[in-house]
Order: sequence, then C-alpha cells, then structure tokens
Amino acid sequence: MQSIEELGRYSIIVGYAQYLNAKSVLDVGCGDGNLIRLLPLMESYVGIDMSRIALAKAQEVMDIRPNYCLIEADFDAYVPTNKFDLIVFGESLYYSKHPLQTLVSYQDALAKGGHCVISMYKNLKAPPVWDMVIEIFDIVDETHIQQKNQGWISRLLIPKQK
Repeated sequence: MQSIEELGRYSIIVGYAQYLNAKSVLDVGCGDGNLIRLLPLMESYVGIDMSRIALAKAQEVMDIRPNYCLIEADFDAYVPTNKFDLIVFGESLYYSKHPLQTLVSYQDALAKGGHCVISMYKNLKAPPVWDMVIEIFDIVDETHIQQKNQGWISRLLIPKQK
C-alpha cells in the first residue's frame, strides 16, 4: 500500500472477492499493483494499465505469483479473451473515452455468475458515469468510504437480465 488512505477502498474490493470466492480477476487500470498485494492468491489474475512505469512496479509482486499477467494497453481498446469471476474498475472507469461502450465490451468477459466491482472517487466526473453503469448493471451492494476530505463509492454489480 502506498498509504493508509487507500486501504479502505482496496479492502472493500478484496472483501467482495473473498465473499464471492472469486478464482479469476481482471483488474482494469491496475496501476502499480496495490490490489494484487492485498488479494488472496487467485487461480488467475490479469492486470491492464497504460502506464509502463506503473506496470513495472506491479511486476515486482507478479514475479512470485503463478498464472498472473500484466498487459500494457488502453483499456478502451483492449478486448479480453478469457472469462473472469470478477472484473474490477478501481478508480479507472471515469477515464474512459466511452464508459458505456467500454462496460458493454467488458461485460462479455464475465464468467457465468460473474460480478463487476466499480470504485470511483466522489468528484464531478463520477455521477454521469454511475448513470451509465446502472443502465447495464444491477447493484448488489454499495459501500461509501470516507477518508478525511476524500470519499469513494464502491459498488458490486451484476449484469442486468436481458
């Protein structure tokens, strides 16, 4: 962890993964690997990020974990080839050029019964993105994290039935 201020929001995501007994995780916007450091050992983990520098830091943890990989890619353009029990957008979705299209494309990468976790900082960019999220996902659980003057919302989601 880079700081105690980040522990709350990452702990929520880890708690969801443990509760769901997720065996495979796709971490969209994985950064320098904070989530990897906290997750229990998984059968598979794929982290995507645009930053080569951040991925180099994450690689330090990856070296000791089997069946984990990091991919340098723009998550708006990346198309997952595997199915995942849990897809995580941790502080990344509001950076998408087309959040709704991106979510729809990643929704296809959910395994049967899979879930998505989206965590976003409470700022002006987040509300319109949350509106898009609830167009295609149902909220299973929602947690608000407050740290001093900063706040986040984390939601556990499942695809809406068509």
